[in-house]
Amino acid sequence: MDFLRSALFRVALASALVTLPAAAAPGAFTLTGTPACSSFPPAIVFQWTPSSGATTYELIRDDGQHTDMSSSPLSKYNYFYYHGDLVAGGPARSYFARASDGTATTDSNTVTVAPPTPSCIPIPDPITITGKAFCYPGNPQRIMGPGVELDWHAARLATSYDVYRDGAFLSTVRGDADLYTYYAALESGGFTTTYYVVAKNSAGASTSNTVEINIPADICVTEPPVPLLSGSATCNAISQVPSVTLNWTPVGIPIGWQLFRDGSPYAVPHGIAYSDTNVVPGHTYRYNVATNALSAPLSNVVIITVPNTICAPGVQSPDLTALDIKPSAMSGRVGDTIALNLELANLGNVTATAATARVRLGRGPSMSSADLVLGTITLPALGSGEDIRRTMNVKLPPVAAGTYYLFLSLDEEHVSGEVHFDDDVKASGAFSLTEMIPPKRRAATH
Repeated sequence: MDFLRSALFRVALASALVTLPAAAAPGAFTLTGTPACSSFPPAIVFQWTPSSGATTYELIRDDGQHTDMSSSPLSKYNYFYYHGDLVAGGPARSYFARASDGTATTDSNTVTVAPPTPSCIPIPDPITITGKAFCYPGNPQRIMGPGVELDWHAARLATSYDVYRDGAFLSTVRGDADLYTYYAALESGGFTTTYYVVAKNSAGASTSNTVEINIPADICVTEPPVPLLSGSATCNAISQVPSVTLNWTPVGIPIGWQLFRDGSPYAVPHGIAYSDTNVVPGHTYRYNVATNALSAPLSNVVIITVPNTICAPGVQSPDLTALDIKPSAMSGRVGDTIALNLELANLGNVTATAATARVRLGRGPSMSSADLVLGTITLPALGSGEDIRRTMNVKLPPVAAGTYYLFLSLDEEHVSGEVHFDDDVKASGAFSLTEMIPPKRRAATH
């Protein structure tokens, strides 16, 4: 009898479970898409009817891209869609929306819609420019000569600026700055010239005011005196590594100094002397210095060859030294590929065993072993005084926007046989990393 009761109970329970209603999917709904002709950058406004029971909505493009639309107020059911590959007048794409209640989903109809055409995007706002004459280093040697400086604030919606001199096109300025400064060198002074700037985007252009600038013939006569630079190769008394000691005469009250090596900005000294320890025996270097201002002239050039025997033999060991890491640009967006110019050498007195060099990306000016590795280089055995110069292309990783530093790091495993590790890392200057899609192009709700 107990067995029979148990069997009957199981049959009744199974029957009850079968009759339980299944969880209902969100209700049907309809999606529409319209080019956002009144917005900039190009956008599409997606609107949809409510889906009963839905708690989230997602937009899905024909290439599989998913965009969460749940941040839209559910009472409005509309979403302004900005995406980096939306281009005014670009091709139409297909989209549908997916409603979810956290368990089940329901898809809307599919709509095909193109971004707005250039004709419905406003032209840039007008701008006002100012200009002045000044003495400008207008060639790679920074020899002083007459020039002009133009300044203007960014025009809303502008993507580039064309500069005109005396009615003729001069050059195009691009960028994403709040304030633009443009410098133009002139061959001589003693005349008056006019400038205006045209702010442009895909919809059209607006023209600034015209400024008239008088260029005096003696514009460069009253420039401050040029610093006198001198230097010599030495052996650093503390580290016993080759170095170049530089000294120069003061000039007035400078706002700072800029040291140049081999024609490129190299260091920002804090006084009127500098010791360059990133040198290789047997190499020749060219130095000059200027006050830290664009219009300041460079000093005389000092050419110094570092002798192979500059430091007396000491401990018999290699010394891998990271000499330089210089990005092709000091800013970029996530996903960009940039070139890095790298230089390293063995400054020791015996051959360094083959090792590994790494390029890392970190948030602070000092490297951490936790910093992200962007690339590696397998180093061959390097003889005493031998150096390597190489260009490496790296892709900027998907990390948060902000200020970063790039590092060249040598022999982290300590397999080269060296005993001095304090010069194995070289940091770049501050590198500004922004998101793949500018903030103003990210999806926003209205």
